[in-house]
Amino acid sequence: MEPTKDIEQRWRGAVDASPAPPDTLDLPATACIVPRGTGTPPAPDWVRALVHADAAARFIRLRGGTAYLPLACDGAPSGLQEAAHAFGVALDARTPTPCSEPRLIAAHRRLFLDLWREKLVYRRLHMTEQVCNGCDRPLALLTPAENRCVHCGRDIKWSPTGPWLFRIARLADDVLKAAKTARWPAAVRHEQQKLVGRTPGIEITCKLGNRFQGDFEDIAVFVERPEYVLAMEFLSVRTDHPALDAMADGFFRAELRDYCAKIAAVPLRLRNDPRLGAVVTGIHAINPITLERLPVLAAAHIPPGQDALLGVPAYVAFDRQIARAHRLRARAPFGPATAEGPKLDALCQTPGPYQGQAVRAIRETITEQLVERSFARRMVRHHARSAVCTTEAPGGVPVPVASCTACGEQIAVEVPPASAPPEAAVAPAPPEAAPRKPACPACGGAPDESAYRIDWRTDLLDGVVLVLARPERGEGRLAMHAFLPPREQAYRFLTARAVAHFMARSRPCIEENPFLAADSIGRTTVAGDLGALAAEWGTDAARVALLAAGAPEKPLALNQAALRGARRSLARVLRTFERAYAADAAPSESLRTACTAMARRVTHGLSEGRRHIAWTALTRFVRDIRRSGENADGGMWRAVAQCLYPFAPHHAAELFQRAGGAGLPSGWPEAPEQLPPPAEVDVAVFIDGTFCDRFSCPAGTPKTDMGRLALGARKVKERLGRRRVKLIFAVEDYLVNIVPCAEEPPHDDAGEKAPPAPPPPAQGPPSLPSTPPATTPPAPIAPPASSPSAPSPAAPPPPPSGGTGR
Repeated sequence: MEPTKDIEQRWRGAVDASPAPPDTLDLPATACIVPRGTGTPPAPDWVRALVHADAAARFIRLRGGTAYLPLACDGAPSGLQEAAHAFGVALDARTPTPCSEPRLIAAHRRLFLDLWREKLVYRRLHMTEQVCNGCDRPLALLTPAENRCVHCGRDIKWSPTGPWLFRIARLADDVLKAAKTARWPAAVRHEQQKLVGRTPGIEITCKLGNRFQGDFEDIAVFVERPEYVLAMEFLSVRTDHPALDAMADGFFRAELRDYCAKIAAVPLRLRNDPRLGAVVTGIHAINPITLERLPVLAAAHIPPGQDALLGVPAYVAFDRQIARAHRLRARAPFGPATAEGPKLDALCQTPGPYQGQAVRAIRETITEQLVERSFARRMVRHHARSAVCTTEAPGGVPVPVASCTACGEQIAVEVPPASAPPEAAVAPAPPEAAPRKPACPACGGAPDESAYRIDWRTDLLDGVVLVLARPERGEGRLAMHAFLPPREQAYRFLTARAVAHFMARSRPCIEENPFLAADSIGRTTVAGDLGALAAEWGTDAARVALLAAGAPEKPLALNQAALRGARRSLARVLRTFERAYAADAAPSESLRTACTAMARRVTHGLSEGRRHIAWTALTRFVRDIRRSGENADGGMWRAVAQCLYPFAPHHAAELFQRAGGAGLPSGWPEAPEQLPPPAEVDVAVFIDGTFCDRFSCPAGTPKTDMGRLALGARKVKERLGRRRVKLIFAVEDYLVNIVPCAEEPPHDDAGEKAPPAPPPPAQGPPSLPSTPPATTPPAPIAPPASSPSAPSPAAPPPPPSGGTGR
């Protein structure tokens, strides 16, 4: 039997049918979430993620579980349907759901309202006027909490304007805790932890003053290492801070204005450049520990969300450049610094109350003193800040919250219930117009007319919302398995995780860590059209090439050679079935044990997302059947078909039926945790770490015997030649690694023969060379010459009797 398109055509209707109920959420279940598909034809990265998700869903269903594979798309779903059909993907409800479907729109709006009620989505407050109506002076307020003019006391109105933001930092601790227990690739885990960036420290309140003004202003400074307060030489403040405009010295005001205008034109991602430097403002800050007056500089490198940073030139390279440019000192109270700052066991060298104390003790002492005097508070900062979750682009889901233009009150718009989803595919509807916003109940004012649309900046949420929009049935949990193309592996996945964690608070069916598993899909390149290649080589061959070519996070180049190899590997399985299948066969006990071991390895590989390892275990077992010369019965080949079904569903269904099964493969072969030890094992032989040969030996063979068997293998002898063996390293029942010497030993010339060695003496140990008598020195033995005509060098004279020669 060979892989043919007739087999695929015969089973296509049954394989592509959606096994999930279209209207309910049967618990317990697993949702395989794939980002929204865009473009025609779809991107190869997205197709590879979709095929991996389909293989995971089929594996879950074979083991008796419920798996959902929802998919939303932009515009008409015909292109995505063709891609799913070409690769044998069974989508929920048969067709992808257009993004304009009423059920998806209503679910997104309800989610936005829930986040708004929990104050997790918000709009920044801005002043409606920049000049006070009472005194005609410019307004310079530090925070929106100070809603009065500092000159005449007139009330100032703030109103929410601009795009909506999502507070990821409020959920950062939850998602960081979940990242430590989830089954993710190491790259995704490291990236998520780096994006969240949990940093404990203290927030110090510093006093800002001017030599010509008696008033002081407070500014909050987050300090990760409190001991740096002793090494502080200046304070860096962001250029747009209101205190600079209000308190800057007139002598430096022109230079400060020019510097702020230059920095405002620089993008945020480029402001962390030492060449931008800093400028003097004429303002001084009071050190809360030493009570020194330190200069305040306006700098561009202040990260978003912070107002100021301590200037520690002794231990921070960036601050050292600024201090050198402005001729500021750089005290090092803890001695020379390393790349991570002073060591925790370093002692303070500055005279004072902290002299002689270690950095670890000084850190705790300073923190307790500042907190006790209300100059600081303990806090934890996260790198993950608020993310924009709306857009003004046309299309999408309208924001269900409006703001009053008179009083700034925010009003929720009622979301109508979603109708039942249609059975067949629907044509994409035109973008829904924004609903009519009600008048403000507080003042009767009109709501704003800004047409913001919901845009979470991640397409993973469409699949989550589509699953949760169904009514629940049964009891149990819902786990989510994400499949992340390259563009979804960083901040987009973090946003989706944070929203899913919020939904888990109000939905008892969701796991504590919704995205318990995630598969990182690497970059995929295709030589030609992906759909044309699948049509040429077959659906199952294309699936095997995408699933078994390597780890999912590794880059993949899909070309004719890869598809030819996948088809050849699939053909070996089918040809072995034709040769080694007998309904009344009685396989040996060793073959049955190998079948059980294969099922266990395939189960482990599919459960852990290492589908290429599962495919290797399956093909090796088929090779063992072919080499053994035995026939396998229908039960063993039905187990092979069940393990083959996630990879090549059409040919697995044909194999399952010919082996005595009915319909599509169902159930899963037994895979016990503990297997009986095999009677015989295959041992791989390596030479200098390169595979050379393989031999069989009884299980539990000692390592010395394994080395002897490895040296006796034919290919090993040919590879070693005349080289001597330096070291043999063996792992019991697994491998042998032979390390030979670098050079071959010198061999005798074919034209000359060396004279025979003198016989050993009658007495003395036989292993030691005999010492000739002093009166009869032996004749010198010339070394082998490179050519017969070459003269032999003279031998050195023998050492005297009883002496030791050099």
